[in-house]
Amino acid sequence: MTTMFDSYRRYFARVWPVLRDMSRRGIPIDSGRRAELKDLIAREDERVTVAIQGIVPSEMRGWEPKQGLKRNPLLECPDCGEKVRGDHECH
Repeated sequence: MTTMFDSYRRYFARVWPVLRDMSRRGIPIDSGRRAELKDLIAREDERVTVAIQGIVPSEMRGWEPKQGLKRNPLLECPDCGEKVRGDHECH
């Protein structure tokens, strides 16, 4: 008859050190294959984007609200880094 302690020893105490060590080492990844996959994903993303944009009517593709923005967006000043909703003078 299997007890809870037997299950603990079999499934945790014996397996956990192996899984822990595998986790520390990680999975080796081929840099060339990773670059190929990145390129494939970029190409597929572009292809799908073009296909979807061809399906969506042009009047629905606008980014700006028809009546304009409710508030100006927060922009970061390149000189001082302050975030403002319009023009300002750096101190």
